[in-house]
Amino acid sequence: QGRNAALSSSVSADAVETTTLDVAEDNNQEMMLLAERIIRACSDFVIAGDVECQQLCESHMCCFDENDETNCVTDENMHCAVHAACEVLIEPDEDP
Repeated sequence: QGRNAALSSSVSADAVETTTLDVAEDNNQEMMLLAERIIRACSDFVIAGDVECQQLCESHMCCFDENDETNCVTDENMHCAVHAACEVLIEPDEDP
């Protein structure tokens, strides 16, 4: 029975690892789809002022903040790379 318990434990660990990989793969796919949606919306923003770009980006603008104290580019939960196309919303500094 000890051998069956060890086998069962091994199978359970494999199942958890496979499930974790599936979740990670699903999450990566979701992030890719989101990035594509942001790219499309923000391209449309440049052309026609599409508000979807603003809606998708508003909670991720800290990714582009020049202030080191408020910049969130190193926060993995913010997915700044996925939101890279949001940079079009940054107003260029006007030179005097």
